[in-house]
Formats: sequence, structure tokens, C-alpha cells
Amino acid sequence: MKLASVKYGTQETVALVWGDDLIDLGRGLRLYRLAKEGDPGPVIHSLPELLAQRQSGAPYRLFTAFLAEVVAFLDRHNLWPTLTIQGTPRLGPPVARPGKIICLGRNYAAHAQETDSPIPQEPIYFVKASTAVIGQDEEIVYPEGAERVDPEAELAAVIGTRARNLTLENALDCVLGYTILNDVTERSLQQHDIAAKQPWFRSKSCDTFCPMGPVVVLTDEIPDPHTLQVSLHVNGELRQTASTAEMIFKLPEILVAITHYITLEPGDIVSTGTPQGIAPIKPGDLVECTVTGIGTLRNRVVSSTTAS
Repeated sequence: MKLASVKYGTQETVALVWGDDLIDLGRGLRLYRLAKEGDPGPVIHSLPELLAQRQSGAPYRLFTAFLAEVVAFLDRHNLWPTLTIQGTPRLGPPVARPGKIICLGRNYAAHAQETDSPIPQEPIYFVKASTAVIGQDEEIVYPEGAERVDPEAELAAVIGTRARNLTLENALDCVLGYTILNDVTERSLQQHDIAAKQPWFRSKSCDTFCPMGPVVVLTDEIPDPHTLQVSLHVNGELRQTASTAEMIFKLPEILVAITHYITLEPGDIVSTGTPQGIAPIKPGDLVECTVTGIGTLRNRVVSSTTAS
């Protein structure tokens, strides 16, 4: 099952991706609850709002099973024509303002080697600012004065439930689904800060430096996140390609390491690192990040002087 954050007209909603159609799940949920409970419940505009309803109790505890029941209800009553989003909807990031965006550094051996960095002995993680998040077809703004900006294609997990002190056995239970994250980096600024023994948060967190999307694929469709192919193209030229099987630290290890110290909350994002092949981009370039089973995240690069 695939979900997307959609804007159409003046509306914002969570959509179910159904073949080539986008189904207004916010409205569909209200119809389902009205029929089942006599109360349509709150209007759902975003994935975090949907997850918040799930956290409040039944029938949202078993999220994927619940959504399957809703889909069956919509199908049984032939509500697809009523709920299909018409026109030219715009896909936003799956979570517009995540509470936390935690990313892995040097999680592919070949990427560590190309940056002349040692292979890490434990997961290295850092955060990106939530204000850097943009969605499908939004513009990556090349900062004024930047010397080198690199895109980095990554598989990211969307957290679905509160998690603390996870174990390897239960770590994936907190994952709602998977999306694509482009960990855009101002490389020269990062190298300057590393050389000065300073945090490199700013090089990762410039506005527009966290494209995400285009959809969230729930774990029922991706039971094993370590069998996927990650690739990045710039203007149609292949820059990065690797299998998630090549990650040094697999996702359960990453989640265990994070939650030993930090509580994860619904809507948080955990990104699993980028493969080898980093190279700079410039204004005018088209950047496309692809993960098998999820799709392609597409963003154009513009200069700060021409940004819309």
C-alpha cells in the first residue's frame, strides 16, 4: 500500500495511491467511520494527523490492517469515482515538518572510501533541519556563495509509532513505511566545518536541502528494506547506484543505536545513508533519486537569485 501527501486546489490530504489514481483517503476515512461508528471523526490533512488518530486507540492500532479494511469498504461501495482526486494535484513531502530527521553517515563502504574516511565501527548519525524539507518537483536552491553542492540518494524509513530502547528483534516494528530522501549537502562547507572540528549541521540543513517522496510505501509491500536498488541520475546521467544490501549497518542496527539514547516519535524520519558516486550539481540540473518499489524523486536545481 502506498500513501502520498497531496495538495489540490485549496485542499491538503493524505492520498491512497491506487494504480494511476490518487484517492482522497482523508475523505474516505470519514465516510468509513460515519458508516461504521456514526461519527466521521476529525478531518485528516496529513500523515502525522493520520498517525495521531492511530495512536489514540482502536481501530488505528493495527494501521495497515485498518487501511486494508477501509480500502475494502470503499471498493465494496464503489466510492472510487467520488474520491479520486481530479486535475493536477501536487505531491508534497510525505511528512512536511518531521519532528526529527536523522541520517546515517558513511553507511556504504565504497562511499566512505571515496571521501577518504575510515569505515565506521558503529552507526554515525546526524540531523537535518525540518525546514529543509521539500517534495516532488520542488526546487533545490543553490545557496549564494556555495562552492560545491552534492545530492545524495537514500532510502529513508518513516516512523509510525513511539520507540525507545529497541532490540534487533523488534526494531522494524516501529517503521510505518519507506520513502526516498535526497541528503543534499554543501560539500565545501561541510569539509570546512569538519576540518575546524565543528558540527556540520549547517551544510546539511540549508533551505530545500531535504527533498523527500514521492510516496510512502508501507511495510506490507517492502517487508525487507535490504533488497532494494538505490540510484541517482543528474540530467539523465547515472551518478550513484547500489543495493541496500551493501549497507554497513542494516536498519534494525541503526534503529537500536538511535533509540538507545533518543526516543523516536510518529512521523520522524530515519535515513540510511548514501552509496558511492557523489558529485556536484549546478543550477539548471535535474536530479532524480530512484529506489525500487518506491519510485523516483525528482527536483530541479535553481540559483538563489532565480528561486521562485
